Amino acid sequence: MLPSFLGIVAQGGGAPPPPPPLGVLISGQTLDVTFLTTTPAETFNFSGGSTYLTDGELVTVFSYVNDPTTAFGLDLTGLIMMTDSTVSSNAAMTSAPDFSGLTALTTANVYSNAAMTSAPDFTGCTALTTADVSDNGFMTTPPDFTGLTALTTADVSSNAAMTTAPDFTGLTALITADVSDNGAMTTPPDFTGCTALSEAYVYSNAVMTTAPDFTGLTALTVADVYSNAAMTSAPDFTGCTALTTADVSSNAAMTTAPDFTGLTALTVADVSSNALITSPPDFTGCTDLTTANVFSNADMTSAPDFTGLTALTTANVSDNANMTTAPDFTGCTALTLAYVNDCAVSDTNLLAMCVQIYDDAPANGTLAMEGGSNGSFDGQALPGQITNLQGNGWTVTFNDNNPP
Repeated sequence: MLPSFLGIVAQGGGAPPPPPPLGVLISGQTLDVTFLTTTPAETFNFSGGSTYLTDGELVTVFSYVNDPTTAFGLDLTGLIMMTDSTVSSNAAMTSAPDFSGLTALTTANVYSNAAMTSAPDFTGCTALTTADVSDNGFMTTPPDFTGLTALTTADVSSNAAMTTAPDFTGLTALITADVSDNGAMTTPPDFTGCTALSEAYVYSNAVMTTAPDFTGLTALTVADVYSNAAMTSAPDFTGCTALTTADVSSNAAMTTAPDFTGLTALTVADVSSNALITSPPDFTGCTDLTTANVFSNADMTSAPDFTGLTALTTANVSDNANMTTAPDFTGCTALTLAYVNDCAVSDTNLLAMCVQIYDDAPANGTLAMEGGSNGSFDGQALPGQITNLQGNGWTVTFNDNNPP
């Protein structure tokens, strides 16, 4: 059966106005809401069974039968005064709502519409600040955001059939973008000219082959680019001088590590579980870095260089089975936790690292050097490099070749 509507109108104070027409409101395969254009609508909600239109105290509520066997669309182009719209959880809606020309629209939520195959049309929505177009299982193309220079927040995630990424080029007001968990998307989103972008989430896109380019995005503070199984290159963070948190982990096909050189605001970096990177990330000049996770990179042969990173407190460089050199902790005056276990570092290199930590780090820390094919030591006649650290309150674990 076709979706049907029962109009219920409520207004604070006084007699309610007459209800809208009853019965089936449908024109072809598109739900006809043109009778609402006489109402100065602020909000339109069309979400799987309860639909309302509101302007201040006036609330118009519709209940309808959401028959998943009947395909329909939704044309909102007549609601020129609408500012907010939610079109969600409509199992039978096959085409996306048309918002074109709605110059008052500021918020559009179009999510969890299981049968929707096309993206909503935002052409001319010059006031749009928030767009949530997520979890639409059959939507094959992203929305076109061209010219939407007021847009601050965009969620284009979890669209399983979407093959291309959204293009945010020139959206100078964009602050937050989520383009994650799009299983068929092969290309990364384009952030060129997004000078206000602060948070970018581009993770769990299984077939995306290249990394997003963040070059010159001086407002970027958070970048999550992890678990992209087919991504072969690392994201470019050149000039991202405000970046504080970067997660570039679990990218199984990525062959090069990210370069964080000169990113003085960076505090937390995760470059772990990238099986194919052979060299470590570059942290030169990352003077605010407090936590570095560079573990479980099976093919990485050399350790990261943390020289002079005076804010570094925690460095996890463990479980790098082919890493034969020790990390350089010279000048790491705040270091208290160092994990270099389960690697392939020689006893000579481990002892040189112990000297660096003893000379520059504070008292009372933890150093793990055991496991893997790391060098071993005589537990009953430990070298001074280790006993000096222990005497300074450090707990040191190691491969003991002569236990008591």
